Parts: sequence; structure tokens; C-alpha cells
Amino acid sequence: MGTRPMVSRQIVRESFYVYSAVCPRLGEMSSLILPYANTKMINLFLENVSIEYCQYEIIMQVDGVGWHKSNELNI
Repeated sequence: MGTRPMVSRQIVRESFYVYSAVCPRLGEMSSLILPYANTKMINLFLENVSIEYCQYEIIMQVDGVGWHKSNELNI
């Protein structure tokens, strides 16, 4: 009969979220690794993309999650 191993502490799982946009014309990608998925983080990502590609018109397809449709979203 086996014995159960002793664990000195509880295993804690942490998450992160990757925000990415691809520019096929240039063959480039812009990404941020952020701690949350919410309106504040998507605003940070959109600002980063708009600065990085300020000389281009940006068309971005997103899904229908709440922070993509929030009144606080800065487009």
C-alpha cells in the first residue's frame, strides 16, 4: 500500500492574459502580457497598438465579451 506524499504548502495557480494584434502587411505582431482581462487592460493594449502603428489605419476584430463593448472603452 502506497503512502500519500507530504506537501509543505498549497499549490497556488496564477493567470495572465496575452493581448496580441497581427499586422500581416508588415509581418509584425504587437503583444502585451497583462494581469487581468478587463476594460482597463484592453484600453492599455489599444493605446499601445495605436502608438506603435500610428501611421496606419487599424482594423481590429474582437469577440463580444463585456470589456470589448464597455462604455469606458477608449477607441
